Amino acid sequence: MGLGRFAFFMVELDARLGWAVGRRPHFELSDPGGPYTTLMAYLPEPLAAELAGVAAALPATAGHYVYPPGQMHVTVRSFGDAGNLPDIGPAIDGLPPIELTGAGLGLTRETVQLRLLPGNETLGELRRRLAKLRGVPSRRPRQRLLAPVAFANVLRLNGSVDPELRRAVAQQRGLLAGERIALSELTLVRTDRVASPASTQVLARYEL
Repeated sequence: MGLGRFAFFMVELDARLGWAVGRRPHFELSDPGGPYTTLMAYLPEPLAAELAGVAAALPATAGHYVYPPGQMHVTVRSFGDAGNLPDIGPAIDGLPPIELTGAGLGLTRETVQLRLLPGNETLGELRRRLAKLRGVPSRRPRQRLLAPVAFANVLRLNGSVDPELRRAVAQQRGLLAGERIALSELTLVRTDRVASPASTQVLARYEL
């Protein structure tokens, strides 16, 4: 748990330092970037609906992208723009469902996200197995930093991040704190930066 909270602290510190020197996240919704290959787990509908309500109530979100419930997911492993992956099924075989524990809202350079800490060994073991597969791209430094944790984006930042929004996120540090989430289906997709349905191609589904 300690490593996970440290990782979240570091990515938020990085974001705040960047904003202080004038860096601003930016993307065009009409062309949000991609396609990217991602192994994800869509959130259960009740949880996604709850998070969408929280995101919609945040102040100063004009210009930013609020994720609809159907697009909310936990990123298990991003493979970047890699178009040809080996069969990752063997890395998933035999693993139990991923268990995660809520740890409140937080900020990164580009998103507001629900922070999630591992509740069992599945997430870490799966990431280790994937890293050993021949043909899987190496993890970037940011991915290594966040290896102990997971997250679900609720807002993608675009432009200036108002102090009012930052304060509102800080007030949601206790959101779902300690609540357990079980994920039993993984989906491998090619998609854009916001996982929009129109740009998402499902490559495979896996049961845990």
